[in-house]
Formats: sequence, C-alpha cells, structure tokens
Amino acid sequence: MEKLFWTKQNLFYTIIVIVVLTVCNATATDLKNKAEILELSGKISLNKDRFILLYEKSSVILSLLPASALDSLNFHPKTDDEITVTGTMSKGALLVYQADWNGQNFTFRDSLGTPLWQETSTHVVNARSCISCKLCVLYCPNDAITMQKTGSGVKAVIDQSKCSGCNICITGNSAKFNGCPVRAISR
Repeated sequence: MEKLFWTKQNLFYTIIVIVVLTVCNATATDLKNKAEILELSGKISLNKDRFILLYEKSSVILSLLPASALDSLNFHPKTDDEITVTGTMSKGALLVYQADWNGQNFTFRDSLGTPLWQETSTHVVNARSCISCKLCVLYCPNDAITMQKTGSGVKAVIDQSKCSGCNICITGNSAKFNGCPVRAISR
C-alpha cells in the first residue's frame, strides 16, 4: 500500500514538472519572438494612405496609430522625411513602438507592444460583402481582425481599439496580399 502511494505521488510530481516545463518553454518562446526589437532608420514614403519606411535597400510598411491619434500627437511625416523607428516585425509590417522624427520622440506602444492610444480606427467590414476568406485576419499585423459568428454566418470583425489604420486589410502589403479581394473593408 505504501509503495502504491509513493508511485502515485511520483507520478503527480512528474506531471507537475512536465506542465511547468511546457509552460516555461512556451513563455520563453513567446518572449524570444517578442524580444526581437529592430531599430531602423531611413526615409518615409507615403503610399495609399500608409507610411512606408525606405531603409538601406529595402522597405517596410509601418504600423503606427490610427489617423486621429497621429493628429493628436502632431505626428505628420512627409515623403522623404528622415525617421528612426523601433519595433517588431509582424506579418510583413513593422509594429512601431517608438519613432524619432523632426527632433522629437514619439511613443506608440509599451515594451510588450501594447498600443498606448485611446483613439479608435474608422476601418469597418461590410458583413454583406465579406466572403469569410480570412485573408484580412492572416495579414493584419495588429491582430485587430477576427472572425465572428453573425446572423449571416462567420464574418470578419475589426477591433477598433487594436487597429492602427495601416490599411493592409484594404490595399494589401505590396507582396503576397492585395487587400480584401471583394473590397468588404473600408474606412
């Protein structure tokens, strides 16, 4: 009887250790992925109501803030303005945490990437036009678009508090995605 108790106790501790190690490994992987902070310097290019950073021999879409938040911060870079940005890559865009432009430092997200803005985006999905292809979900760098069950099926829905207004869902990312194929998203 005592031996059976010892075996159950060992099994219990073994399971606990496995669970703890699994959680720690998942957390460490998440932190490693989030910790890849990039600092890039270059020139701004405005294209289809979005900011693109031209640096070295490359370019990247900048996921900044909704237009109303940029207005409230008086952040209005023009084409060919020099800028330095710090952020992480997400789905083909740079989630900008901070930007140095025109002699000023602007902070858009905290160290974990959580947006610091209060303003909301004006991007919306026309549920009648949405074909539930999920491409917008796949390419949204802010994870602001999810699929939700509605009266007419499962449709894309934009969380306005997460949307930065990068317009990737509307006009694409200049690489693999050309925006919503049925133009169900607008602003």
